[in-house]
Amino acid sequence: IFFGGQAAAFHNFVYCILYAKGKVNEADLPNDWNDLLDPKWKGKLLASDFLLPRLMGYFGMEWGPEKTEEWGKAVINGQKTLVTNAPRQNFLRTGERILAIAESTDEAYGFTKDGVPTGYHLMKLTPAGQFAVATIKSSAHPAAAALLANWLASEEGKKLAFEHNQESDIRP
Repeated sequence: IFFGGQAAAFHNFVYCILYAKGKVNEADLPNDWNDLLDPKWKGKLLASDFLLPRLMGYFGMEWGPEKTEEWGKAVINGQKTLVTNAPRQNFLRTGERILAIAESTDEAYGFTKDGVPTGYHLMKLTPAGQFAVATIKSSAHPAAAALLANWLASEEGKKLAFEHNQESDIRP
């Protein structure tokens, strides 16, 4: 609970890499974002055109803009990463691409639920966003809104969010 008790943590968006289970040896997975620049990953990487720029925003805060831009050009152009708005699980399913970068732990669960066995791997630098639920100040029914917000942040609400939307809260 934060913002003076006006919001509650709901789920995390934890950036990671996803891999097609059975198509990559888990022991060979990179542990650092710079490991993705290894020639063995050339032509095997995939990224969302929505999520990759956001991941790079986190990198910009940690590495600075110059290093982030250099990494982005190297991973996209140098590694021939497929950056797309198409469903990434289709590329993992076929093995056309075996690592999806700039993804979230939630997507691994969702892809697996859709029939594409997918694992996630956290990197040494693991950016994460916290989603929260709160009521709107001018809500027509503030008591009902508060009840819904509290329920969504409860263990029962989080459990159903995971079952139906694969939205997870992986914090301890």
